[in-house]
Amino acid sequence: MGVRIMTEIAQRLRTELAVLDSVDRADLAYFLLESLDENVDSFAEVASDAELDRRIADIESGNVKGIACDEVLSELREMFP
Repeated sequence: MGVRIMTEIAQRLRTELAVLDSVDRADLAYFLLESLDENVDSFAEVASDAELDRRIADIESGNVKGIACDEVLSELREMFP
């Protein structure tokens, strides 16, 4: 794929949106990523939702113990310095 130059509109939006707080930027990022997903595999989406529900239930019931985010990030930093 060749080099793509950002359009003038996209560049202007990028500059203007950079001043948003992190919550608004995250919400906008989610919206933009979802808008790229034109060919959603509904079966995979349902299966993924079911798996997430199962994992949440396991944690809430005490069958599985979660790992603190800081611990996971620390391990990842060691693995990928």
